[in-house]
Amino acid sequence: LEGLAGELGIADRVSWLGFRRDVPELLAAADLFALASEEEAFPTALLEAMAARRPLIATRVGGVEEIVTPGTGRLVAAGDVEGLVAALSALVSDPESARRQAAAARARVEREFSTAAWLGRLDALYLDALGQRAQAPRVAAGERPA
Repeated sequence: LEGLAGELGIADRVSWLGFRRDVPELLAAADLFALASEEEAFPTALLEAMAARRPLIATRVGGVEEIVTPGTGRLVAAGDVEGLVAALSALVSDPESARRQAAAARARVEREFSTAAWLGRLDALYLDALGQRAQAPRVAAGERPA
């Protein structure tokens, strides 16, 4: 990629940061977040950007649509450079809309993907399993259920 940046004449405008431990600080310094992947499973980078209240654009791949829902960011087709440019331009030209999307994204992360949300789901799962077990007929060892 570094070679490609050189070939395209943009090497002076691209930073290669490598592994970082200061992601929250980097996101806080960013105006927006773009994830232009061609393949993804469930990118935690999107969750981090949403938690940081960054307006975002992502490609419609893998589990991205499970994370970015209407009103929380902009989705474009993978490989659609023109669509990506249009989405970036739209965010930059309408800061109020970008701010609303970023706030909605933050609310979604807190509601659906926070530690508290996951623990609540896990708790409900255990309670459901215990409730079903308590209601299931008991079968003595060696017997077959009816």
